[in-house]
Amino acid sequence: MNCTTCGNALGADGYCSKCRPASANGTQFGDIEPSTPGKHSDKMPLAAQILVAIAVMISAYIAYRGFSASSSPGAEGYSSGHAMGVFIGLQFWPAVIAYAIAGRRKSRNWMTFAIIYLVVMFLTGWINLSSIEAKRNNNSNTAGDAAQPAGSSVSALSSPEAYSEQLARTIKARQDAYMKRIAECTPKMATVMSVPSFANKATMIENKNNLVACTKIDFDYYTQLKDLYRAVPLDVEGAGWSQSKKKQFLDGFQNASEATMQQVANAEKLEHLWFDSTNDLYQYAIEHAQDFHIENDKITITTPAVQKEFKRMALRSDQLQSDFQKVRSEIRQAGDAAK
Repeated sequence: MNCTTCGNALGADGYCSKCRPASANGTQFGDIEPSTPGKHSDKMPLAAQILVAIAVMISAYIAYRGFSASSSPGAEGYSSGHAMGVFIGLQFWPAVIAYAIAGRRKSRNWMTFAIIYLVVMFLTGWINLSSIEAKRNNNSNTAGDAAQPAGSSVSALSSPEAYSEQLARTIKARQDAYMKRIAECTPKMATVMSVPSFANKATMIENKNNLVACTKIDFDYYTQLKDLYRAVPLDVEGAGWSQSKKKQFLDGFQNASEATMQQVANAEKLEHLWFDSTNDLYQYAIEHAQDFHIENDKITITTPAVQKEFKRMALRSDQLQSDFQKVRSEIRQAGDAAK
């Protein structure tokens, strides 16, 4: 009898000497070996599954921290939808990177895939967590600055009297700083609506820039005052005073500051109107600078239509300047009286 695979005669034991082992009836089994898992097996080992599970838990933790931060005072966290998006996103990119390196069929190695997935997840998670903490710290510092604009310390909050003194010192310090800054601008602002300010295009541009820079000082001061007064209730709420003392202090503060804050709001509104009007006036003059001439300390405009429009705009600007300066003068007088 011959081997059905190679054609050689079978030996006395019934096996082919070349293709053994084989059955006596000539069926060939010599090339068949038991199948064993290789490095490209599609089944993920338990160790790799554990590493992937750890990575998923990291993404869930980061999303949870971001979501929980939204309910913490002074923090900026995630909405529920944003948190879910972060959770999915944190898994997506590590999976893409790990798959590109060790997940493709020709080069698949589940342990390498799981390790890369975990490492990339850890790095991206750390970046997201650092961002959350940075926002938390930044907002906490901002909230702290707003809550304690008077530089209130533990000693300043020890009693209503101590806090009142500290608040008064802070208001005076800010007022003095403002007066110093605005004094440097006074000569520049004094010529904003003067005839020489419109002598030529270069002079117009210079005065327009002075207008922007100097009014910004006023607007910054208004913002500081509003932040300062708004923070007082927060300071008092956090103080260790009795409820009756807190109420008494806040009632008195409200009565004393209400008129001042109304004046500040009015001054800010009127100055914004004046600034917009005067800024537009200068812009219009710059665009028609070729029509402007100074003769005998008077502005002469060669084009009648330009002259008419400029005069209308200038009259409005003059009126608004008079209105807001009156209110601002009242604020300064109130501040001087409170010293």
